[in-house]
Amino acid sequence: MWGKVVLVLIALPSLLLKAVADSPLIYSTSGQTVKLQKRPSPISSNEGWESRARNLRNAVLAKYGGTTSQPSRRSSGTDLVGNQGDDISYFASLAIGTPPALFDVTLDTGSSLLWVNATPCDIDGTQVVPYNTALSSTSQNLSDPFSSSYGSGTVSGMYAQDTVQMAGFAVEKQMFGIVNSTSVRLANCPVSGLVGLGWQQPGDPMPFWQTLADSGVWDSPVMAFQISHYPPSASNVTRPGGTFTMGFLNDSLYVGNIDYQPILDNLAPYWALPITSITVQNTSIEIPTGSAYGAIDTGTSLVVGPSAQIQAIYAQIPGSQPCVGLEGFYSYPCDTQVNVSISFGGPSWFINSSDFRYAYIDSNGSSCLGAFYEVTSSTPWVIGDTFLKSVYSVFRYSPPSVGFATLSETVLALNGANGSAPTPSVGPVLTSVTASASVANETSTSAAWRLRPFFVYSLVLAAVSGTITLI
Repeated sequence: MWGKVVLVLIALPSLLLKAVADSPLIYSTSGQTVKLQKRPSPISSNEGWESRARNLRNAVLAKYGGTTSQPSRRSSGTDLVGNQGDDISYFASLAIGTPPALFDVTLDTGSSLLWVNATPCDIDGTQVVPYNTALSSTSQNLSDPFSSSYGSGTVSGMYAQDTVQMAGFAVEKQMFGIVNSTSVRLANCPVSGLVGLGWQQPGDPMPFWQTLADSGVWDSPVMAFQISHYPPSASNVTRPGGTFTMGFLNDSLYVGNIDYQPILDNLAPYWALPITSITVQNTSIEIPTGSAYGAIDTGTSLVVGPSAQIQAIYAQIPGSQPCVGLEGFYSYPCDTQVNVSISFGGPSWFINSSDFRYAYIDSNGSSCLGAFYEVTSSTPWVIGDTFLKSVYSVFRYSPPSVGFATLSETVLALNGANGSAPTPSVGPVLTSVTASASVANETSTSAAWRLRPFFVYSLVLAAVSGTITLI
């Protein structure tokens, strides 16, 4: 059933940087490569961290709850992905309409909706043009309103239908939201929207990725991520960012076996796994048996957990203390090597000590903000990019599961590498399917997981064709 289509993102150190610098678009008989960029935050490493951290916490409250036709040919492709804001978000491009228009958007495994802004934004004197139904011959305004709430605001607008392209795949009549009202800007230019890579949520249309997987057009029913790491800095340059694949596992990006664990049922849109153990500085943290679960979320920058467990983690880190005026966060001495590992029922996976360091919070770099934080006592674990940068992660459609593997030396060599900003491009459509017209029935899910989409500073991975390499 799955011997149809491959969607691959490839990232090799020298080849990636040469491709980024030299070629606008690479074609092959089986796919294509589209280049995108990493654009760090313009704030300095010890400036603005408090506001950014507070926004992250508020967004998790909104996202996870708390108090506040069969294709006739096989295809594959590669897409380069961007990293925005010192590992705060990763983005790439997809195309909507006929003729296709490009949009940089978030790819987020913690939500299921696709939406783009209807208003322009400006970056470096260049205007990013919004989606316009009048410019697409395949667009249909459905006159059906939608609204979504986030930690720092809301987005609202109307649903529409159009052809959506990504990595050589096209889904015709894909439903998505056109956002014409926001209480605050929830996507930082050039990012102008979001594509959910989570499961179809009650009341929502079928996600783009799920239509492809359900149609059997992938060689293998999987999506996979490899995202790179950069230390906090004051520079505002583009950088390589990693790899995203659909329908294919790139065995140059990992070593050993992939350990798959089944996800929990009835928690759409989340890819949720049981957490069986956490160790800090070689000390085990007590985890409630049978009740500790975590959403594996590329759209969340850090790691969020229940208050008791987060407090227990920092209790094992000498010199750590709660941040005054920044609820839920902790500081610790920057020269401390923090060793944290998490198991989801299989091997324990270690987090890079440099990824545990979220930000420097004083001018001399002696005090750092930890990347694990608490929201409420009842908030579930949210396992974001702080963890995912240390592993090769696989999201499997059938059987529904998430897998992890050890990153290869090829991947590790990408960390810290600089590269020129590529230009997003749209390649030929090699495989096309039609979206389902159905909307999932409204059913209840666990209250702590009910609120939907989007982490304000999210992993932003998008694509124009088959394989996506984040940069």
